[in-house]
Amino acid sequence: MKKLLILVVSLLCLSGCFNYRELNDLAIMTAVAIDRTDDGFELTLQVVNPKKQQDSSNASQPDFIVYTTKGESLQKAFREVVNTAPKRLYAAHLQLLVLSEEVATNYIDEIVDFFFREPEVRDEFQVMVAKGEKAKDKLTIMTPLTTLSSMDIFNTLDSNKKYLGSVTSITFNDFMHAYLDPNTEIVLPVLEVIGNSEEGNSQENLETSTSLANLKLSSMAIFKDNKLVEILDENDSINLNMLLGELNETIVQYECGDDEYAAFEIISLNSELEVDPDKNKATFSIAGHASVNEVQCPLNLREIDVGNEMRDNLNKSMKESLLKTINLIRDDYNTDVFGIRDSFYKYYPNDYKEYADKWYDLFFPNLDIDVDVNIKLYEKGNILGGTEYDKREN
Repeated sequence: MKKLLILVVSLLCLSGCFNYRELNDLAIMTAVAIDRTDDGFELTLQVVNPKKQQDSSNASQPDFIVYTTKGESLQKAFREVVNTAPKRLYAAHLQLLVLSEEVATNYIDEIVDFFFREPEVRDEFQVMVAKGEKAKDKLTIMTPLTTLSSMDIFNTLDSNKKYLGSVTSITFNDFMHAYLDPNTEIVLPVLEVIGNSEEGNSQENLETSTSLANLKLSSMAIFKDNKLVEILDENDSINLNMLLGELNETIVQYECGDDEYAAFEIISLNSELEVDPDKNKATFSIAGHASVNEVQCPLNLREIDVGNEMRDNLNKSMKESLLKTINLIRDDYNTDVFGIRDSFYKYYPNDYKEYADKWYDLFFPNLDIDVDVNIKLYEKGNILGGTEYDKREN
């Protein structure tokens, strides 16, 4: 009987959660922006306003609250928020981490170390670079279609990846693996403010049909040795994502006349990389299907030869554009964000040992990189009928 009593008491002591906390005692943090100042790190934390979410009578209150703290270390800066926030910050629902250009250039080690050690934070939040002086400005913009600017950024990232491809989703888990892998380089999407950021953080930004400031995701940032080296433009960003196989659908156009263009919607894109150590060569093979969306030139699309010529011109134009992006990144910044080094390491480990330490000094700058593009036209729209130029593969 005594043993049974001890067992029952032990079970009662073991029940429940040792770190249980009331939801009302927590402040849900959705986004963090990190800047660097003379005093150390400056953190901008976006927190959901529970009063606005629960009671419609609080319509005049903002949907989120922004706290700004400073500290010599990230841990100190995060802890300093207790001086101003009435509740303990809860980071398990963090959606977004925004790094200033200076932080992305000089303090990646500190970022990875802190967030990797933090047990409360999940590693599926998005990481991006803030274009411009301050990352904090990106979290204070009032967005009209979503209540939280962090959710607005998250949704924009998702739609851009699906329908344009100038940015791609990089979670902290992806970011950390690229950081730790000596054979890969980091790439991150870029966030910027279009318009007046000071006016954009006021309620007035929601009360006009033309916003005073908008958040924009339109390009990618490239790194070398875990340091930011350049922010690409939109076209080069699309090309990079296409080469990396991170793009499913986009719009491509070429000049078919004097200031006249033919525009195509490309879908089902696929990219494969083949490396040949004997020839010191790397070849990207790009395949997919395209529909003719707009033709400003006087072309008769009913003719099969015209359609085949457009297809050939599209493939030629895409190849030239992709090679231009490759040469720009390699010649100007000498960073292998294409994953070529990693492919040599995975498929030819013995050959890779010979030039692993001299990759950027000798081999990558002299590597023969080529692109094969095979885009098939499968549709030209309803306006001129439905004759197909290529049989679409199932």
